[in-house]
Amino acid sequence: MGLLRVKQWSRLARARLGYGAGCTALAAGAAVTFGLGVGLMVGGAVTAASFLLLVDVEDREDGDGR
Repeated sequence: MGLLRVKQWSRLARARLGYGAGCTALAAGAAVTFGLGVGLMVGGAVTAASFLLLVDVEDREDGDGR
């Protein structure tokens, strides 16, 4: 157990993980509530919107926050 290292994730990695989890939860909730077809359509729409809106985001690790 002394050799276990915990890597601290960057803020960008945590933000991407949280965004992905939120989108997955949205699609899963729509699938449970309205059926599998609607859940797949919501997942596709969220994925398409993500690529259209977030395509020019830079991967910066300087910690500036801007």
